[in-house]
Amino acid sequence: MIGSSLRWFVTLVAFWSTVLLTRILEVWLVALGIIPGIYIGGRHIHHFAIGFALVLVSPVVRNIKKETSWVLLGIGLGLVTDEFLFWTMLEFDYWSLKNLLATVATGTLLAVLYQRNRTMEHVDRNVEYLGGGRSHENPGQPQVSVVVPAYNEESHLPLCLAALLNQDFKDFELIVVDNGSTDETPALATEFGAKVIREGRKGVGHARQAGFLNAKGAIIATTDADTVVPRDWLTRIVREFRKDTSLVGVGGLYRFYSGPPLVKALFPRAAYWLWRFDRRITGGWSLPGCNMAVSKEAFVKVSGFNTNLHLYEDADLAKRLRAVGKIALRRDVMVATSGRRYKNGLMNGLVTYAPNLLSLYLLKKRRFNRLSTVRQDLPSHSSLALRIASLALLLAYVFSYGNVALARSRKIVVARSKHAVSRIETIGHNSLTKHLRRRP
Repeated sequence: MIGSSLRWFVTLVAFWSTVLLTRILEVWLVALGIIPGIYIGGRHIHHFAIGFALVLVSPVVRNIKKETSWVLLGIGLGLVTDEFLFWTMLEFDYWSLKNLLATVATGTLLAVLYQRNRTMEHVDRNVEYLGGGRSHENPGQPQVSVVVPAYNEESHLPLCLAALLNQDFKDFELIVVDNGSTDETPALATEFGAKVIREGRKGVGHARQAGFLNAKGAIIATTDADTVVPRDWLTRIVREFRKDTSLVGVGGLYRFYSGPPLVKALFPRAAYWLWRFDRRITGGWSLPGCNMAVSKEAFVKVSGFNTNLHLYEDADLAKRLRAVGKIALRRDVMVATSGRRYKNGLMNGLVTYAPNLLSLYLLKKRRFNRLSTVRQDLPSHSSLALRIASLALLLAYVFSYGNVALARSRKIVVARSKHAVSRIETIGHNSLTKHLRRRP
């Protein structure tokens, strides 16, 4: 099963891949003197007819294999709009501007449907977690303290806190550190029963440090305000500490519940190997701030977080904790977090982190020490418009190149049958099409 937004994403990718591949192959093959196409009984079957058949058959396939049906729909729409004028029977110019505009319009509509469904899924997720109206009661002497740093997180914090209230391990205190929010973050935290601590110095290092120092539990767990933890998250953490008394820190990995489908699909498969690579470079496991817990005794011993850091304060703490005890990373302790830093694409997200990581690994220096504030999961309208414009320009270039290639092609080879090939003189695509239509 795939979500509604992912279905439209699959359709969108299939659509543009079909259009671009068809156009590029058409240019190359015509330039080589070969007319691409399918011939049945000596008659050329235009690919708009094939596409129309795929569009019609996709609902039938949906009852058998849903994922395949969306691929077929995208391919079919790509083939139909690529030869829009053939389909409407208005004229027969494969390389006309009207065909280009019809293709871009269809691609834009698919992009809008994809974006709309992403928005609706985001709203539905908030509604799902906001039900119940429960409030947490902090015990006087908790076994575990949970610290959540938050800055203007009113859109994400309810999901995070609702998941924490749903834990099957109940002996914990809930602390939200308000890092100078100007929205309803503190009020929401109070409504959920969290102990709210205000830290005016900006930065996640300051926020986590304030929360950890106010924690009463022997184990301090922390996650981010845009993260949703599983029901047994605290149970698993406590079990790890009880199982190994030499443990001073334990963490797990994460997947994205929002962000581009490519990022959501790739990251869970690559995350563990990225952490193993980091372990080889740095000499031990690092712990992600959205999914980690430490012994309070060990935390105090190493003087806590480096509050001068606004980035990788979690990895820095793990490095210093390794000097006083054992750090463990468990693949099965998984949380879901926001992919908002990748909302404008995989490359944009990598550009945020890669330079700093490379500098840290190669030069042992941090290139920068601060991340920009991102609070929305969905890409901006300008980003979406830029992607559509880029595809339109690429397609326009291919159309332009195709016109030149056809104008210069004076002799084109057409396959008349499996056993015979004839050379046809032509001065353009229109005359060639009329010639083919006259054939029996």
